[in-house]
Amino acid sequence: MWLPLWRLFGVYAGFNVSLLLGLLVSAYTAYLLVRHLTDSRVAAWVGGVYFAFNPVHISRVIPKPNTGNIQWLPLFMVALVVGLHQIAASSDSRRSLSRRDAMAMALAAVALALNAYVSVKPWMQVVLLGALYVPLAALLGGWWRRVAFWQGLGVFVLVSLPLLLPVLAPIYYQTIHRRPIVEGVVARVPAGARDYIDSNALLRAWEDQKRLVCTHDLEQAIGDLRADGFEYIVVHKQQILE
Repeated sequence: MWLPLWRLFGVYAGFNVSLLLGLLVSAYTAYLLVRHLTDSRVAAWVGGVYFAFNPVHISRVIPKPNTGNIQWLPLFMVALVVGLHQIAASSDSRRSLSRRDAMAMALAAVALALNAYVSVKPWMQVVLLGALYVPLAALLGGWWRRVAFWQGLGVFVLVSLPLLLPVLAPIYYQTIHRRPIVEGVVARVPAGARDYIDSNALLRAWEDQKRLVCTHDLEQAIGDLRADGFEYIVVHKQQILE
């Protein structure tokens, strides 16, 4: 969400719009999920407001607007639940998957992939939630006997896997090479990136969690980064001198 807004409105306006949209759309998608499950507007309003505007989420979304894009979590669940319920509503267990049901399952797959592009952490949580819900609901509801159920799962897998590949491939690479899965951006790129960090005084100081004062080394490090095409550096507020 941030990239197109940045191009349209600039850095600061894009930041603010991304923050506000993340909160509002998160509340709306949570509202849709609770409304579908409970058929209660009051419960849906309460669930949507709390999901998006609870204090923990607000404290995290303001410094990092990308974490405000949690609307994909409830959107995944509501698309998955609606798609499976539509399949179960048919009295014909041999009926093939309809276009409407296929679209719902495809939307669930896209929403699942978008969670991974925001962060792997919420993606893992929603994968576990879906992995618990689908087998349990299929067993208790007898959905596993329906042809359309398995066709719907097939659509979900075929749509989600290509979208998830750019996120899962680096994790797989790190795993088979026994490297950390989460160690900043450098964990997802070749080992030579570490040499680049060590060669730059500014990046090396941040890597070692040290504070670098304004010296010749700092000016040289910034000049090298500019020469290599760097335009922005995101710094945590705790690493900025008073």
